Amino acid sequence: MTTTVRGQKGNVLLQVLVTAAVLGLTFYFLTNYVIGQRKQVGMTVNAVNLRFALNSTMDYVLFGIRQKYCFTDDNLLMNAPLSSCNLSHTGSIERLIMSNDQENFIRQLAASGKNIGQDPNKLRLKSFTRYLAVDSVTTEHPLFPVLRMLKMVKDLQGRIVKVGWIQVYIERDDSPYLPRAGREVYLKAVISLKAEKNDANPLQVGSIPLEISSKIAIFPREVGSFALLVPGNLYLDRPAGASVNQGDVVLHSFGSRSEAGTSTGLVFLSPVFVNGDIHIPADSSSGDLNRVPYSAVTFADRVYMGNGAVKAGGGDFRPKTAGVTTDRYWPDVRTFGGFLKGLENDGARDAGLEVVGKIRSGSRVDVDLMSRCVDWNLAQSSKDSLYRSKVGVALRTADPNVFQYRLYLSDRNQFSKQKNKLQNIEYQNWGTGTASRNASDDNNAILKIKFQMGDRAVAGQLPNDSSLTVKPQVDFPALKARYENDVASATANLAGAETALAGLKSELNDKRNSLSSLESELSEEKNKPAPPNPLPSPFDPSGYRDAGKISNLENRISSVKSEISSLVNNKIPNQERVVSTAKTQLDNAERVLANYRYIQNNPPEMTIKVVPVDLAWGGKSKDKVVIQVYVKNASSFIDSSGNLVAPSVGFQAYDSTYQNSNSIFTIPNQNLTGFMNFSFNYNKTAFDVPQYLSKGNDSNSGKLDSDYGAVDYDKLEYDCERARNALISQAFGGADWTVSFAATARSSWNFAGDSSSTVGTDPMLSSIEFNGSNSNFAAKNITFRVHSIVGRCVIKATANFVTGFYTCDNLIIEPRTTPLRIIGTFIASKAYIDPSAIRAGIQWSSIYYPQATRELREAKVLESMSGRDCDTPKSPIWHPIPSIQDVADRMKCNAISLRSKADPFQWTSVDPDCGIVSGSSSNTTCKRRLIRFFVVEQSREGAI
Repeated sequence: MTTTVRGQKGNVLLQVLVTAAVLGLTFYFLTNYVIGQRKQVGMTVNAVNLRFALNSTMDYVLFGIRQKYCFTDDNLLMNAPLSSCNLSHTGSIERLIMSNDQENFIRQLAASGKNIGQDPNKLRLKSFTRYLAVDSVTTEHPLFPVLRMLKMVKDLQGRIVKVGWIQVYIERDDSPYLPRAGREVYLKAVISLKAEKNDANPLQVGSIPLEISSKIAIFPREVGSFALLVPGNLYLDRPAGASVNQGDVVLHSFGSRSEAGTSTGLVFLSPVFVNGDIHIPADSSSGDLNRVPYSAVTFADRVYMGNGAVKAGGGDFRPKTAGVTTDRYWPDVRTFGGFLKGLENDGARDAGLEVVGKIRSGSRVDVDLMSRCVDWNLAQSSKDSLYRSKVGVALRTADPNVFQYRLYLSDRNQFSKQKNKLQNIEYQNWGTGTASRNASDDNNAILKIKFQMGDRAVAGQLPNDSSLTVKPQVDFPALKARYENDVASATANLAGAETALAGLKSELNDKRNSLSSLESELSEEKNKPAPPNPLPSPFDPSGYRDAGKISNLENRISSVKSEISSLVNNKIPNQERVVSTAKTQLDNAERVLANYRYIQNNPPEMTIKVVPVDLAWGGKSKDKVVIQVYVKNASSFIDSSGNLVAPSVGFQAYDSTYQNSNSIFTIPNQNLTGFMNFSFNYNKTAFDVPQYLSKGNDSNSGKLDSDYGAVDYDKLEYDCERARNALISQAFGGADWTVSFAATARSSWNFAGDSSSTVGTDPMLSSIEFNGSNSNFAAKNITFRVHSIVGRCVIKATANFVTGFYTCDNLIIEPRTTPLRIIGTFIASKAYIDPSAIRAGIQWSSIYYPQATRELREAKVLESMSGRDCDTPKSPIWHPIPSIQDVADRMKCNAISLRSKADPFQWTSVDPDCGIVSGSSSNTTCKRRLIRFFVVEQSREGAI
């Protein structure tokens, strides 16, 4: 039995050991698995950051290509100032994509004596390389959010891997094997990540280099590529016929989808250009679709915007949710058909289109202004420039206890709204004091304000139009107890002094009584008769004067008089002074206690308010704010010892070197912090007004010198924005490409009337009508027409197939019940499309829409020269030696033949390529310059 028990114990021990071994092995492999997963997560994060940086930089370069940047060679990869973006610039996109026609035209300018600033034989660039220093950009740089992630790339050991540079290489591809039919240009762009600028090779992940390449095709974006061009804003959120500004177009908004009917509504099959904003109906309902307003307008191709935004409900459009599957894409928006191929913003309005649409008159581009604008924009993205900036104040008003300042940033800097939530108010030795912030905005801080009194401080972030109110602690129990003890001690001291004085006065009275008694006794003794001489024997001295007694009495009287004199002249006056001093001490103690109780009942308070500066042309200033300081009970600012302490108010300004309230650089710009150091006036009842900001929070700190300067940068920004809206393109001053024909755009476009038109009349044609006699598909009576400018373009219900190029001051589509097909381009300054026409269905495209060619052939708009059916050519299109007849037939059977009917519709903007410069002679001149073009990325390869 005993043996069995021992065996069982051994079995249990063995089982425990085996179990422990299994758990240990499991833990070992699980640990390796967890570590492996952590490494994999780290590698994934790196891959995402690296891939994101490469692709974002490529997207930025593509944007720069669309905008015809002159990429700077300063390691910032920005757009160069206008003054240097010319035919000599080595990073010019226009030089890179210049066509033979443009190159020859500029050579002709040089031959005619124009200073083009470059060797005529070295106009076109083959390639160029640019660099972007990761550590040099500020939050204003377009790529900053991406580049900061490169600082977090780590190796498998968790060490930071330096990704210090991005190399951008762009070259022109003139390969003869690429298809060309006109003004196409092909580019190749390569983006590489490098540790150091001069490294021969990019960084690698394993054997994979960190670089991507893109093949890009560029071809003109002709006016005729669009179905519709709107000079102003496009409204989809209001009924047809609603009152809008000149140049704006309204496309009817129905009360619900069911009201819009079952047709596809108005569908733009080709691109649409809107110079301003697009307003879509706001989706304010989360329930039934029949409660949601709906505009039955669908943009099946891309929408291009001059310089606008998508608006809804009076503000910028925002999806109902952030990323929910029902709110990810434009087709998900329930209030209209959607932007099925997205939007693209040119960044500058078409000035000529605004003039044609009668929104405004054009003007010559201000080259000097644009140069200052670009310089200012570059300064916003340069660390070196921003670190020259300082915060400063200018005193505006100084009423008692109310001070108003203008606080500003110097050297072209601006406040930068921090996107993180406002940080909690910070307290330092603040005790029972309070601080409160009044702000309607939970983020967007532009300042951090620190109120300080000795070792006590409170700090809080403030956005525009907000305030920070501080109430320092004044209820100090120890201080109060001390003051009360001082009163009690002084009271007791006075009582003792007064008791001692009373004793001395009582003693004086006793002494005087004693003196009177002694003097009476002396007088009585002196009045006795003198003893007989000689004395009889026996002799009874009683009744006779006693000389010894008299002497004794006189001595005693003298002593009492001396004591009385001491009391009267010394002891009592001295004690009276002691009493007076005690009374003064008690009065002082009581006054101090009463003053402290007053402070408790009237505590100190300071409110610092940040008020935006309204600009005369609208909006708020970005480089200055108003600081209002309100003080209550200045004489109550005391410390725990009861001493008056003048406060200091520090201002930490946020500019684009800050993100989420933290400096993006290791050493922040110290000059963005300044202090208002207050001091008491002569009677300690109020503060003297600080005249400037100091470098520190004490009176010995030096002045923070800062000068706002003579340039109003808010006004400059406003002028720059207006100039960008009027800008036709980057400037080639040497080649006279800065000339703007915008002022005479209506003259340039007012070119196509009919036999009844008179040259010089505006509009050239008062009205045209599309009806069953000239626009009916079944009747085959359709002609591709060009009319520009027309007062009223009216599409009747009997017309079902409209085609041509038209510039209309007012486009009207009348009520109808049958579908309408439009193939062509309309520039419409105003439009009224009856809701019934949208219900019936409208398909609208340009002549370049693929299906349009077949439709135009079926409508007999496109017919061959020989009369042969366009769908049955005599020889295949690939025939190596086609006949002249075949070539002519192919041309006439395709939509490209319609392009030649109107040269202005071949321009790349409504701002004319040919025209008369305002104020010059009547000679028409041309620039032969591409203003806008399509940039098509054909492929993107590489990276991880």
